[in-house]
Amino acid sequence: RFGLFDRVLVDAPCSSDRHLAHQGKVALSHWASGVVKSNSERQLDILLCAANLVKPGGLILYCTCALAEQENDGVVAKFLKKGGRNFVSESLEDPEALGGGDDMAKLV
Repeated sequence: RFGLFDRVLVDAPCSSDRHLAHQGKVALSHWASGVVKSNSERQLDILLCAANLVKPGGLILYCTCALAEQENDGVVAKFLKKGGRNFVSESLEDPEALGGGDDMAKLV
């Protein structure tokens, strides 16, 4: 078993719809809505595991490259409701400095 960590980064596997949108119609034609649902369930499981690895008072940074709210804020909301212990979601002061945008959540 691993020890507890001050910070845990969750770079969650996602539907990558953001990348597909940049690749054009051919790439988007292979996209299926069921992918978002199955990914969001897997992402929640990963986030719950991360919560068991971070020390009390520690931080989880949750990131995806998905556009779907179900894979972003939806996962964070379910995490906080289902098993987020004493975590709260905080806004990132400068998400661009981390190379991201609206697809990141800071859980403390």
